Amino acid sequence: MPATPVHTRTARIALVVLTAVWLASCGGGGGGSTPSPSPSPVISVTVSPQTATLAEGSTQQFTATVTGSSNTSVTWSVNGVAGGAPAVGRVNSSGLYTAPAALPSPNVVTVAAASVADPARSDSASVSIVHPVPAISCLSPNAANAGSGDLTLSVTGTGFAAQSTVMFGSRSLATTYGSPTQLTALAPSAELASTGTFSITVVTPSPGGGTSAALTFTVVEPPAITSAASASFTVGAAGSFTVTATGYPSPTLSETGALPNGVTFTASTGVLSGTPAAGTAGTYNLTFTASNGVTPNAVQNFTLTVDQP
Repeated sequence: MPATPVHTRTARIALVVLTAVWLASCGGGGGGSTPSPSPSPVISVTVSPQTATLAEGSTQQFTATVTGSSNTSVTWSVNGVAGGAPAVGRVNSSGLYTAPAALPSPNVVTVAAASVADPARSDSASVSIVHPVPAISCLSPNAANAGSGDLTLSVTGTGFAAQSTVMFGSRSLATTYGSPTQLTALAPSAELASTGTFSITVVTPSPGGGTSAALTFTVVEPPAITSAASASFTVGAAGSFTVTATGYPSPTLSETGALPNGVTFTASTGVLSGTPAAGTAGTYNLTFTASNGVTPNAVQNFTLTVDQP
């Protein structure tokens, strides 16, 4: 039998090896199968808290938890705008959201966090923006004379909004918004025509808002002595004279000058009374003063004559 050429034997060996490899890769020859690769983990983002109600200009800290990735970074947005905008509020890279200074329309915004590893994975929170509750700390001026003309009031406090209104009792005043701490309002002369005390409040409409505690505004009237400037008593006879005064608040009375023995002045009632003692006949020059904290005081030069019977 003739010998097989070397190159023929080599070809047969290569064919056997290739067949064995093919059988192994296809599951032939009893070999095991190659394992399928593990599925990639699903990235998930969770924002907390999910809801919040904030007054204009206030802040809320949000957190974003990322699972399924070693990259836990997120990007923040408000109503789809990266970092937010003045009209809807701003959010920084740490998730600190600052509500806008003025109420947006609508007043509910969405604060969202998206995964940097997979921007398609995100979560969001719903934020309701409301007016703060107003509070008054100072009113200037806090009084005016009855019969004054139109008067501008300066109201200082906190939580004021562009929609806030200053109330004079039950009447709303034309109000100008200056800042969250400052309002001015025009009190018309009709409100200042009569004396009295009036509650000044600030009212802010919903959403949020409310009515502040009140400060007092007083419409005052300077004092005036309305009784006669003289009176006559008689030695040995009981006499009485009442000094009267007007003004708001009600004035108090005082007297200076020497009185005859037996005669006294009672400031709380304004009554000059008594029985002049013997030997007190003559003229007594007195001064009555009415004061109520409103300038000027009322001063009356008064003459008391004591007659001899």
